Amino acid sequence: MHHDKVPDMHAVFRRSLRLATIPLMISAVLVLAPGAALAAETTADATPASTECLARADVTSATFSHTFDATTGAGSITYHGTEPLCEAFVVRATTWRFQDAENPWPQDLVGFNDTTFTEPGTHPYATPARDCGQLDIYAGWSSDVAGQGGNGLAVPDVLTGPGIPYEPRFLHQHSSGPSPTYDVDNIDCMVDDGDDDTDGDGTDTDDTDGDGTDGDGTGDDGCVIGTEDDDCENVLPTAPIDQDDDTPAEGATPVGTTDPAPEAAPTDTSATDTEVLDVVLDAELARTGVSVPGAAALGGLMIGLGTWLLRRRTVAAPISG
Repeated sequence: MHHDKVPDMHAVFRRSLRLATIPLMISAVLVLAPGAALAAETTADATPASTECLARADVTSATFSHTFDATTGAGSITYHGTEPLCEAFVVRATTWRFQDAENPWPQDLVGFNDTTFTEPGTHPYATPARDCGQLDIYAGWSSDVAGQGGNGLAVPDVLTGPGIPYEPRFLHQHSSGPSPTYDVDNIDCMVDDGDDDTDGDGTDTDDTDGDGTDGDGTGDDGCVIGTEDDDCENVLPTAPIDQDDDTPAEGATPVGTTDPAPEAAPTDTSATDTEVLDVVLDAELARTGVSVPGAAALGGLMIGLGTWLLRRRTVAAPISG
């Protein structure tokens, strides 16, 4: 007698369970996959970017190079690195002006222009316009812009001498290129030659008569060119005065000479006899201490006395027969 095989119920249950979990697993993958992707993206965004830069301590003389035009005060600085500077570098192009025509010191600050950068490449700079003075191209770091002296970039209102009271370091001390990065005018630029080319035609606008002056032989402020004038400031002769040349400048009195005194009117030498007699008598009194009229009276008295005695002698004498 054959008996049918009884199915293994445990095996059937396990197979059914596996089949039932497949849809659940698929659903879980579909639900969780976007969240995993978002988490991965968020993690990537949170990763800090590279912060590599060239530190100030790593800068050498080869890091920068520069150009400099001493006539215009313009030029450029080139940073040859491949990454930005960790601290900004500053070029301070500065202009000064002489105070007087006899000494280059002191100098007044005209102004300055700053060129600040961190990126590699070439960066131009230029000073304010110069009008008879000095151009100085300084350089340093942005953290030192307020410092006085040393690495500081501060400049005083008046410079009384080189580095006095304080002065920044020059560009050529930080960079390779033309040296020095400063230029000084000749002090002769302070001379007032009366040249005012206001219309830009290359000639003195005020020179109406074409003689090289303002038309009246004077400079801008009315000072006579080529002469000494205490009322004029910062005016010197445009050329040395020839001390052997007696020819005065037009409309001027030569230095070291004075105007001739006017001729005296002719003296009236005519005088009356009485005036002449008075002069003679005064002179005689001064010489002898005796007035001439007194001497004349005494003389007359003596003559009269002599005549009287002579007459008496004549009367008293006997008449001869």
